[in-house]
Amino acid sequence: MLRTTEQRMLHGVNDAIKRSIGPWGFVHLSWSRGYLLIVGLLVGIVVSGFSRELPRQLQAPFYWQSVRPQQLKLFNSGAASFYQRINMIERAQNTIEVEYFIYNLDQVGRIFTQKLVEAALRGVSVRILVDRSMPTFDFNRFYAYAASKHGIQVRYYNGALAQHRNHRKLLVVDDKEALTGGRNMAEEYFDLSPRYNLMDRDIWVTGEVVPVMRKTFDAFWKSKYSRVPKDPQKPRESHYLNGSDSPYDCDNNTYDHECRQYHNAVKRWKKKLRLAQESMVANQDDEILLDDILWNGEQRSLDGLTHTCPTLTFISDAPGPKSRARVLRNHLLTLFNQAKQSILIDSPYFVPTTKIEEILSQTIERGVEIRLLTNSSYSTDAIYVSAYTTFHHDSWAKMGIKSYLYRGENQSLAESERLYKRDENKAPTRWGLHGKSMVVDNQISVVGTMNADGRSLNINAELTLICHDNEQLAAELTNQIEYLMKNSDEINRKGRPVSGNSLFHKLPFWKRAAIFLLTIPSHLLYTLL
Repeated sequence: MLRTTEQRMLHGVNDAIKRSIGPWGFVHLSWSRGYLLIVGLLVGIVVSGFSRELPRQLQAPFYWQSVRPQQLKLFNSGAASFYQRINMIERAQNTIEVEYFIYNLDQVGRIFTQKLVEAALRGVSVRILVDRSMPTFDFNRFYAYAASKHGIQVRYYNGALAQHRNHRKLLVVDDKEALTGGRNMAEEYFDLSPRYNLMDRDIWVTGEVVPVMRKTFDAFWKSKYSRVPKDPQKPRESHYLNGSDSPYDCDNNTYDHECRQYHNAVKRWKKKLRLAQESMVANQDDEILLDDILWNGEQRSLDGLTHTCPTLTFISDAPGPKSRARVLRNHLLTLFNQAKQSILIDSPYFVPTTKIEEILSQTIERGVEIRLLTNSSYSTDAIYVSAYTTFHHDSWAKMGIKSYLYRGENQSLAESERLYKRDENKAPTRWGLHGKSMVVDNQISVVGTMNADGRSLNINAELTLICHDNEQLAAELTNQIEYLMKNSDEINRKGRPVSGNSLFHKLPFWKRAAIFLLTIPSHLLYTLL
């Protein structure tokens, strides 16, 4: 028999389905990459609509609930979270599944890939699924080809300009243990960037839930939206000589303009192949950084507790852009509908649709306290989101939401634990929030990949884990979020920081200007942010 909490949750699904909506949205990108999809966004506005299809019915593997206790642990530290990933890969004996929205080939991505190569070489089946979103895509065909030479299978999810993205993050080993949460595979998610890092959160699980999580990976891996990348082909001479009947022979001609172009293209192709191949093998810098990460990660991993979750729910969206594939949103909305005392939200972006605002308002009217921790204009990696949210803090405050804007400083990471090297002549390292968590009534803990915005709710594929009836885990998660709140500006009823700081505190002039320039577009297209 289900516990009372789960009964309330399932009984509220139908109400939540009626309240759910399906507007299209824009991928959250870093400022440097954010404008690459403007054309695609405008095209999406024209071709996109509001889907009226019913959501997929409750079924495994996209909805699963435990009948026996499951073990889990939170990872708040970037070093500890990377340390856990390396340990999981080294423990692997049969299979490894890797799924990321962003998979960069910076130094942390190199080290992670090298460990996967080592596993593949000792006979472990390794599969990597990477989203193909153009502004964030880095794991190109050269790296996929180099990985395949070591026995690793790689697939790409969806086209570069498609609106629907696979925003899930997942590592599964031997159907025995899994790790998920907000972290992608890049230096900034593991406290290793001297310019900008993201405070994030992962959750490790072991038990019967793990094979279910792997089955959802299989669903995305085998879906029609996933494709095997083509091998990078050597440039063709005929392409540069305007046809195969050209009298030129570039093998014996290095002076003709077209032949020089051809030879340069071949050089670039060979260089990309070489760099990709070299990235699969650790160099001295990689080994030094890995040793530092493992030492620091081991120390920081001792901070958290391993919890026994009496009732664990795993929910994942299904592949594809249709509304019926958005499984997760209805269950999370049900948690709002069934909350009795409090809801604590940690999300890097807060862009609620009108319907979501109605649900939040109704929840507060029932006497439920809602606290929100999100990024300030200074700490965010998506300035176009701030162009909208900056002018809505007052309305959300009047609604009754208690908001806290992160100041962009990490005081929990000691100087001795900072593995990156910062140039003293440059600006201090900036920190942003990227965790996607929620605590309901001090006993339900939610950790996953979903942001508090329309894109995560209605377009992207997401997943989450919900632990019910464990006050100790809920208290640990609450303490982590409240610690970040102490390093944040509380917002008053007028939508201004209680501290007296400006909403643009520490923001450079060009970003202030950008916020005002993007104000009108962001308000017109707020469901697309």
